[in-house]
Amino acid sequence: MKDFVAAEEEYVDDDFPWCLRQISECWDGKPLIIPLFNNSGKTKFAYKFSMIDQDFGTKVTDYVTLNDSNDNKFEVLVQQKENNLYFTQGWSELHNFYNLRFGAWVTLVYLEPSRFVMRLKDRFGKDVVVPNYNPPRKYTLHREDSQNHNIFGLARFRETLSYHHENGYFQHAFVKWLDVSDVTSGYLAISFNGFGELVMTSDCTEFSLVDDSGHKWLCTVDLVFDSIKYFKIGGQWQNFCECRSLCEGTIIKIGAPKLGINRIFYITLKVL
Repeated sequence: MKDFVAAEEEYVDDDFPWCLRQISECWDGKPLIIPLFNNSGKTKFAYKFSMIDQDFGTKVTDYVTLNDSNDNKFEVLVQQKENNLYFTQGWSELHNFYNLRFGAWVTLVYLEPSRFVMRLKDRFGKDVVVPNYNPPRKYTLHREDSQNHNIFGLARFRETLSYHHENGYFQHAFVKWLDVSDVTSGYLAISFNGFGELVMTSDCTEFSLVDDSGHKWLCTVDLVFDSIKYFKIGGQWQNFCECRSLCEGTIIKIGAPKLGINRIFYITLKVL
């Protein structure tokens, strides 16, 4: 096995400190081994493939799925900048899901243009515990547009490669301290008065909730008339709670970009 330290590369630019050289050609079924943290101990939000388009660009699709040994699936965006390819949006979710620590590595094995298999190890070379859910977890990205693609179909580099919520997504915002019911019943309660009546209507039956990794969760909406009038958010809300280990007292911020019916809402666990 190659010396991993020797695989570090010079700084790409201010947005991408400490990327990695190509270690092996994964499209031949050989593993590609990647460090998940930079030198400061922070998770890297993008991984660069240092290889030319002619060799690799035609062998991966815009979106690829990373599978682990328990069939959990993570969709990530593949972007191109100059002659390099990057795993970007969705990549940082690995840190949250596997509770990874500094020094962790992932081995990727190419299976087909849209799918890789992952094997994760900690800094001591021991296998990382892979959560076993029934059914397995599936993280799907929100796809805002299909523009900015190059001749190979890969999304071109636009601004920053790592996903982040735009300020405009929170033109109208709702902050809540989650209670026991919100995280255990499978439903999130949002008061009708204020935020609810401004950005939802009785005609709204479902929407996509996009988290701060860029993954989307399809939620259902019911308007409930009880002692108080409120919106009952279900669908994949419970999956989101479980995947992010939400508990009573967690603070969430939900944003909507416009008044009226919104088909897409945005959520963050960090309230600024």
